[in-house]
Amino acid sequence: MQIAAVTPTVIHNVPRHGEAGTVPRPSPDGVEESIEAVDKVAEKPDGGTRTTHRTAASPEQQLSPEQQREVQQLQNRDREVKAHEAAHMAAAAGLVRGGMSFSYQTGPDGRRYAVGGEVSIDSSAVAGDPQATIEKARQIQAAALAPAEPSGQDRAVAASAARMAAEARVELIEQRRAEADESPVNVSTRSALDAYRSEARPDQASVLDQTV
Repeated sequence: MQIAAVTPTVIHNVPRHGEAGTVPRPSPDGVEESIEAVDKVAEKPDGGTRTTHRTAASPEQQLSPEQQREVQQLQNRDREVKAHEAAHMAAAAGLVRGGMSFSYQTGPDGRRYAVGGEVSIDSSAVAGDPQATIEKARQIQAAALAPAEPSGQDRAVAASAARMAAEARVELIEQRRAEADESPVNVSTRSALDAYRSEARPDQASVLDQTV
């Protein structure tokens, strides 16, 4: 899901939520004056006091219907992005490098909402241990496809992990044949293994993401 960039709308002289502001009030002589939008104690003509209560409107109440719809879209996007990255984090336990990172957009209400995010994971093969590499590849695939709606980048990481697992199986077959002192690995198997070794990187990372 994508949300077009929303330019923050500046409403002048409007207090933010929780801050004191001013509201106009006509005076007896017809001149408009301002009073604080909080409890205010004023003197009565007889020397006593009276309390005037004014409540400032919340930012949501001050937005136009169109701006309120934009805020709702951003709130939905924020929840979606954070849930997406949390699913990656949970499934990639032990492989995560750093943690979740997000990109934000400021809404018409002045608040920041997450509209994109990513999780970096270790996706390198386990040197000298094809069985461990196969198991790791399975976890990478599970982490990449954990969200309800994986992104294109997520699917690419899962496909790369599947290839790494297949290549590790070739290496595992060779190891077992060598240990059993069986016949040499055939030419096609040897070629696949050589290709795997030439492309393997000892320290490789992949990014699982949810972008705008």
